[in-house]
Amino acid sequence: MPPSCRLCANLCHRGTIEVVHIRFRNGLKAQGQSIDKLPFKALWYPYGTYAALAANVFLIFFQGYTAFLTPFSASNFVVSYILLPVFLMLLVGYKFWRNTKLVKLEEMDIWTGRRVEDEGLPLEMNGVTYRARRKAVG
Repeated sequence: MPPSCRLCANLCHRGTIEVVHIRFRNGLKAQGQSIDKLPFKALWYPYGTYAALAANVFLIFFQGYTAFLTPFSASNFVVSYILLPVFLMLLVGYKFWRNTKLVKLEEMDIWTGRRVEDEGLPLEMNGVTYRARRKAVG
């Protein structure tokens, strides 16, 4: 796979993670949940997440700019941007095939499957930072 194809796939992947993170935090807010219950909090949320999403969108569209230089190169254009329609077709195809809908923020199931106690740590260590956990375990 050419480098620009890999870059486009990676940027689509990272952009999806950022969109999910934004929706997750908005779901917490819509349900009146506190972020203090989370074991990890993004350092610069919301600005960092939105900035990363904007950077991904910018890079997705401008990573193949050389295809537009004179003379126009159709093969470079296809190699640089073929994964955008593939990504969208897979996303829409999955939504259609599985008949899934976008979950409303108020109806998100946020806490099912959450670990209450990490292995080897007492319950009072939940919600403590990673460094404090490492220090406590030894």
